[in-house]
Amino acid sequence: MTLKYISDIDGNKTAERVEYISEIANRAESKDTGVDESNRTVSFYVLPEDIAASRGGAMSRTQDSVGLWVRADTYTNQEHSTTGHEWAHSIQNHHVDESLGWWIEGSADYIGGLLAVETRPEDEDEIEQGVFGYDWEKDSSRQSDDGELKEKYQSISLAQPDSWEARIDYNRGARVVYLIDMAIRDESDGDENILDLIRWMNEEETVSYVEFNEQVAEMTTTEFAWELDSYVKGTEIIDLDNEVDELFGNDSVQLPQDTFETNSTVDIEECNEDSESLPDNCL
Repeated sequence: MTLKYISDIDGNKTAERVEYISEIANRAESKDTGVDESNRTVSFYVLPEDIAASRGGAMSRTQDSVGLWVRADTYTNQEHSTTGHEWAHSIQNHHVDESLGWWIEGSADYIGGLLAVETRPEDEDEIEQGVFGYDWEKDSSRQSDDGELKEKYQSISLAQPDSWEARIDYNRGARVVYLIDMAIRDESDGDENILDLIRWMNEEETVSYVEFNEQVAEMTTTEFAWELDSYVKGTEIIDLDNEVDELFGNDSVQLPQDTFETNSTVDIEECNEDSESLPDNCL
């Protein structure tokens, strides 16, 4: 893998992110997700806030190249998981149907957290807060005077994108992906994890929710697949503490820190820093 970056857009932040993304790339390349990382070129940009005011990052991909950017002013837990989030999109080499649409952002948020917590374990609390911490259902602006969710927020279901509010595919989606990952690890005694499910999806190329649920049942248990149905098709708030206790006997919610390995080499190239625009050799 070759990582190309532009140093003159936001020098200090870019240098910091290049070190970080090279660690991410090292780990991502070490796992088989059905995407050939060995010959890929990644062009990485850190953009100033005034250029990218409305988004924290984005990714574009072709068969053998990835373009990735993050905004320079993202704060600690965001800068770590946002970079990993956008990287995670680059290994989602599959299409999903509407009822599985939540998977795209939910799994990217979760995998971004996995990459972040392995490369910056000292920031574990902030990273986990970034992935799991915001309970939009408990936001006072969405509650009526009696503390209950306003009616329009009571019918939100991951399986029905028309019902989504407040980035529900990111935050509730990440919680569902976390529970799937925990179930896969539990059933396989740690030999498999969420990346094995992604590899299967990449091999299938196009996946419906029915096919997804059947594969999860094969990798976990039929009983967990039924629970997954309730998470995806239901409208109930997902209480992670309660779910991990009931399903796995765990007394706390923690991101695993043993998903990736660090046995690959990433070549880093600095692009033309004298150019006033994005240089051709970085695209």
